[in-house]
Order: sequence, then C-alpha cells, then structure tokens
Amino acid sequence: GTSLLKDQALCPFRAFARHRLGVKSYAPAVPGVDASSKGTLIHDVLEVFWSQLRDHETLLSLSAKQLEECVRACTEEVTQKFFAQGDHRLPLRVQEQEKRRIETLVLEWVQNVESQRSPFRVETRESDAQIPIGPLVLKTRIDRMDRLSDDSLVILDYKTGQFDLSGLLGDPLLEPQLAIYAASGLCDRQELGAVSFAVLRRGECAFQGIAGQEDLLPGVRSVSSSPLLKDRGICDWTALVHDWRMKLDALAQDFADGVAVVKPVDIQKACRYCELASLCRIYENRDIVEVSE
Repeated sequence: GTSLLKDQALCPFRAFARHRLGVKSYAPAVPGVDASSKGTLIHDVLEVFWSQLRDHETLLSLSAKQLEECVRACTEEVTQKFFAQGDHRLPLRVQEQEKRRIETLVLEWVQNVESQRSPFRVETRESDAQIPIGPLVLKTRIDRMDRLSDDSLVILDYKTGQFDLSGLLGDPLLEPQLAIYAASGLCDRQELGAVSFAVLRRGECAFQGIAGQEDLLPGVRSVSSSPLLKDRGICDWTALVHDWRMKLDALAQDFADGVAVVKPVDIQKACRYCELASLCRIYENRDIVEVSE
C-alpha cells in the first residue's frame, strides 16, 4: 500500500523491515476500542451515509432532526456488525459510548464542513485500485471521489489522527498518499481539481489539502496561493503533480533497489512512534542522533 513509500521517505530501513522482512510489533492492549478500529468505524459509517444520500443537495434537504436520525441509523448499522465480531465483544456501556462518540463526530463533520461546501456529487466510495509508481504497483483504497458542479473531481481521504500539511507540500515528501492519487492517472489530470484529507477530530473538523483553483473546498488553498509551494517555486497544479511524480518514482526506485540504510529524515518525525528501534539500534548511533538533534 501507500504506507510503503511513506516509510521509505521517513527512513529506508523502516520500509525494508516492514515491507520486505515483514517485521510487526504486537498491538498494545487498550481499554475499549483501539485507535485503528475507531478510524475504521468512522470510515464505514461515512461510507454507508453517502451511499444513502449521494450528493450535497440531498444533504441540505434534510432537517436537523432527519440528519441526526440518518447518522444514528448509519452508526447503528455499522457498529452492530462490528461489535458482533468475537474480538470486539465489549460491555454494552462501552459500545453505547462509542456509538455516541461516532454520532457526535460524524454530525459535526457533515453539519460544519460538508454542508458548507459548494454543490457536489459523491462519485465513488471506498474504491480499490492498483497504482503503478516507478517499478512498483501499490494496492490502494480511495476513500472518496467527489464530482463538483464544474465537472472537476476531488479526491478525499478520511483522517482521524494528526496531520501536517508540510508533509504533503514540502520537500522531502513525507505524506505521499494524496500525491500518489494525484500522480496516478486514476482520473484525467484536467479533471482532477483537488486532493485533500478530510480531518475528523472533535472541534477540529476541516479539509486539509491543495487545489488547482481557489474555493473548490472550504479552507483549502490553491497551488498559486500556498506559501509552502511558493517558497519552492511551484506555482501551478501541473508543476506540483510533476514534482510529486518525480519524488514518488525516486522513492519507489530506492525501495526496489534495496536501499535500506538506517537514515531517518528526522528523529522526532521518523523515530518517535516507530517500534523498530531495538532492531535498527538508532539510539546507539550517536552520529545520527546528534545530527538530527
């Protein structure tokens, strides 16, 4: 998947260990629902929600009460299946708390963000694709693709964790997922108007991405108005996609060539939450640690 190139960008050894050697750590035990499952539940609820509503016009036609009932029904459908699985049999009180959390978050998202957008139609949801990048073929699942009123397309990826936009727009490319979608040819580059993460966090729901033009998505800058891209001399969508493609091809080629040196791009960004420190022995290499600090 796309995480392979992200790992290669953060530290070549990390990509080698995870994607060639298959090194995995045990998931820590947590009370209630773990973070990964919480993200999956949000994805699934929104997939069911938009399979029923399909477009912005239908969303706006619902009253506040109807919208709440729709979100509650979608949440109930998804969580009922999830909690019926053997590994997720939790006390009813915990299940109800998780349902209420999801309902509140999804309602905040659709009321404060989706309803404020210009008209759109949901074109695809949870769509699988195989994307060639350099010598590799990556298996991906695109969360959502919207068709706007001007017939342009927007690719969205739901995100419930932290995200730094400089990882997508800066150099080096540390958040390659949206870049992979934009550079893949999944849709005609003349049609693709924007790529963005749909960030779902209580009190912080927003789009974070980049667009070819202004006002395609609330709060999303165009290439020409992005300070990050202006500093790098990138002033239009075509130049940005070309830059992404060059960086992605280089990362893919490095992985295929077996580049596996222990060389984190930054100790905090690459190593803080990495479980491979006992394998790569990064903290015993004072030269790397001192340079990063």
